[in-house]
Amino acid sequence: MRFFDAHADDPWVLEKYADGQADVRKQAILTMKRLLYTKFEADVAAGKYDGIDLDALPVDEPMGAETDPDVVDRNEATLRTVAIKTVPLTMPRADVDALFRDLPGLIYVTLSEPRLPAQQDRDRAQPHLPAGMGLGGRTGWAVFDSTASAEAAIAHLKEQADTKANETVTQLAFAIQSPMPAKYRTTAWDMFSHPDRLATDLETVKGIATTLDTEAGLAGAQALLEKYADEAPKVHLDVLVTYLRRVHLYCYYSAGCETESLEELAWKCGDKVFRKPGAGDPAGDRAAALLAKFDTKVRQKFDESLRPAKAIDELVDAALGQYVAKEQEHRYRCEFPACGKLFKDTQFVIKHIKNKHAADVAPLITSITERATRLNNFLGDPHHLHPAGMNPTQFTGPFRPPRAAVAAAARPSMMPRNGGSSSYGRERRDSRGEYMDFGGRDEPRGAPRSAAMDPRGLKSYMDLDAPGEGDVVLDYD
Repeated sequence: MRFFDAHADDPWVLEKYADGQADVRKQAILTMKRLLYTKFEADVAAGKYDGIDLDALPVDEPMGAETDPDVVDRNEATLRTVAIKTVPLTMPRADVDALFRDLPGLIYVTLSEPRLPAQQDRDRAQPHLPAGMGLGGRTGWAVFDSTASAEAAIAHLKEQADTKANETVTQLAFAIQSPMPAKYRTTAWDMFSHPDRLATDLETVKGIATTLDTEAGLAGAQALLEKYADEAPKVHLDVLVTYLRRVHLYCYYSAGCETESLEELAWKCGDKVFRKPGAGDPAGDRAAALLAKFDTKVRQKFDESLRPAKAIDELVDAALGQYVAKEQEHRYRCEFPACGKLFKDTQFVIKHIKNKHAADVAPLITSITERATRLNNFLGDPHHLHPAGMNPTQFTGPFRPPRAAVAAAARPSMMPRNGGSSSYGRERRDSRGEYMDFGGRDEPRGAPRSAAMDPRGLKSYMDLDAPGEGDVVLDYD
């Protein structure tokens, strides 16, 4: 609640959780899904996903030597993508859209959620907020139909910034993204490879894909099951998990994390998803608890009874309590001017106010209702932003990267303002590209602390706006 109260009126909260604005965002996402479905349908027809196997983690493939078609597609797309760095939290999406709306060759503009700063940086990120409530800026992507169109857009925006013709553009930094190796691989625990769990996940994923298809007016799940009807059930699971990611922007193995674009999906959940090899026993106490938590998180989107919510009527009545005065036992007075009627109980005064002073309290009731609805939408999102330090027992993200992911974080060059190129994605990691075994043996190791270093030899810098890179093993605890 404290976190929501601190950000309740931020543009990113209104766009995602306020009735009306959230509907606009939802329609934009449905349009995006139909666009993605057209490409996915063509890829399936071309056999791109034949032989798919999410158990086949390429342990011998050096990172940066990716041949996965999805990563190749992303690298091609980055050449025609303008990255928008650190969009201020006070800037509405409409202002960013307006910058690009009329530029030739634009396909779409999308924004991420705000960045959660490191615990020690939250007070500096938004110093006007209560301690620990601060957030970092948002990241955006404007995707064009060609590299030439993207470069022309950069030139146009730079000209506007230089002449200060547009106040919005002067607050942002832009760059053409460069092709880069996969940020990290989302690797689910080995218990997801157990035959019993594979069967459970297949039925769950079928239901999710069918529901999301119905919402978007698509029929991809059924078409895939028919195309791969002669394949083993695990192939059905793997192709549906991939379909959910590539079309519905939904990462099942990230406990049902949803985004509004492929760019944000890669930013949050990695470029690829795998199951850790093996067949961990899902029946153990700890495994069973983790899987129960995972399943609840997944079901929460589709089962309203699982979503925490505040009773709006109770919140309205509590707000109207300011107009009730207790004079003595069983004597409560309405404090509206020129009224002063007495009642035996508070609830009768509240009912009286709603009926007899409806016009006077209508703005207050509307405000309380809108805010409470926004709060309930926020609480009902199983992946809503929440500073983990406020409540260490609450698991709020698609995953919590272990120390291996932090250790493997990229050291990209700082993005130039209003033009230039970006070296996103340069990274130090295990040259074999192996998954990090819960931060264990494959964790990248730097030089000893005692090793001397010439500061003049430092060629790159930590990008605090970038997500952690390296292979991620999901931790649902």
